Formats: sequence, structure tokens, C-alpha cells
Amino acid sequence: MPPLAHFMGPATEGDATRPSGRLRRDAITRELMGKLPKGLGFRQKLHRGIDDVLVFQEERYSTSVQFTLEIPRAAPDRLWAQLRDKTRNAIRGNMRRFEEASPIDPQEFARAYRTSHVEKHGVCHYDERQLSRLCSTFVERGRGRLIGISDKEGGLRAAVAIIWDATSAYYFLSLRTPRSDNGDISRLLWEGILAAHRQGLIFDFGGVGTNGSRVFFNGFGGAFVPRYVVNRTIAPLTIFRALAPRSHFY
Repeated sequence: MPPLAHFMGPATEGDATRPSGRLRRDAITRELMGKLPKGLGFRQKLHRGIDDVLVFQEERYSTSVQFTLEIPRAAPDRLWAQLRDKTRNAIRGNMRRFEEASPIDPQEFARAYRTSHVEKHGVCHYDERQLSRLCSTFVERGRGRLIGISDKEGGLRAAVAIIWDATSAYYFLSLRTPRSDNGDISRLLWEGILAAHRQGLIFDFGGVGTNGSRVFFNGFGGAFVPRYVVNRTIAPLTIFRALAPRSHFY
């Protein structure tokens, strides 16, 4: 997967609920797979529009499932009612302390994201200039927003990046500074969920990777849904991984 890409996979036209549409989609997917460049391996997490991976299995790809949390569009009072009590209290407390979440400049977001991750993890895996350019592009095209919460002195506490397509809004990235607490991100995600409702979109948390994220996301209600992952590795790389399982080269 390219850096900062949460999902990929073939996008095909046609009604996949009809037999003829499914066969056409499978034929297109098979043709695209035949055009892939030769290499040691291939791996993609597929978008929500792909609801089966049979054609990949037929071409000897291994398949697996990861999960994300989706919140369907609903009235604000219903969205609020489905929150876990702890999550609702965190949001309510944050609202009492900070009146509103504000737009964040893309350069400021990228700079703060890098700083916060270096302070917490010792490294940031994303290039600041690349991230700033990406954020600027989706904001300018009306395909995303950057919102944050600042303290009374104007210091940034936390911020999130949310992007969207024709069906869903996605929790893309977030950052927390030393000033922040758990209520900041909960509040910002709640703002994102409400905005998705106004746009008629599903809110997608972008994937569940750890027990901590599963428990945190679960506080917002919704449902956990699968995302398929396809993988194909040729023999030399399989042997290398078996012999050097601790290698940092993959």
C-alpha cells in the first residue's frame, strides 16, 4: 500500500447485485491482475465496494479480513443516544471547556503531526512536506477538513483529518499534543460524525488495528464491518520471511 493510503483495489462499473454484473466485474478484475508488474509480492486492503474476493482466491491470492467501524447516517439525537456513557461524558465535558472546534491550516497540521509523533514515538513515518501537500489538496478540492481544539492561550491541543468520497467520510489521521486529553479526540470525532450526517454520508473509522482502538471506537456505536485484504507472495520472499522473521526489511 502506498503511504497514507487506507484502502485500494479495483473500481468497476456495473450492478454487482446481478449475475451479469458480477461476472463483468470479475472479468475486469482478472484482466487488471494480469497486467500487474512482476515483483516479490502484492498486498492491498480493499475498499468497501468489494464484498467478495473469490476472483482473487481463484488466482491463488491469499485473503484475510480486517475490520472497521461504520456509523450510518442518522438524526443527531439518535447518534448521541447510541454513544457509550463514557464517550458521551468525555464529549460533554470537552464542550463545556472549549466552545468550538476550529479549522486548522494544512501546514500547521502537518508540522504538529510530525512533532507530536516524534515526541511520542521517536519517529514520524510520514514526510511533513508530503503530508502538508496532501492535506492542502483535499481541503482545496472540498474532499476533506482539518479541525482542531486549542486552549485559551491559543496552543493546539489536538486535531483530526477527515476525508470523504461519494459514500463515506473517513477518520484519516489525528494528533495529540502534551496539552491534550482523551476528550479532545472524542469531541473532534463527534464533530466529524455530525458533519458526515449533514452530508448524507456514512462515517468510517478507517480500520481497527489494536484492542485499544477497538474499545475506543466502540464507544461511538455503529457496527464493525469487514474489509478484505488480498496478498500474493512469490517463493523467494516467503523463504526470506521464514528464515529471517525479525528482519526490518519488510
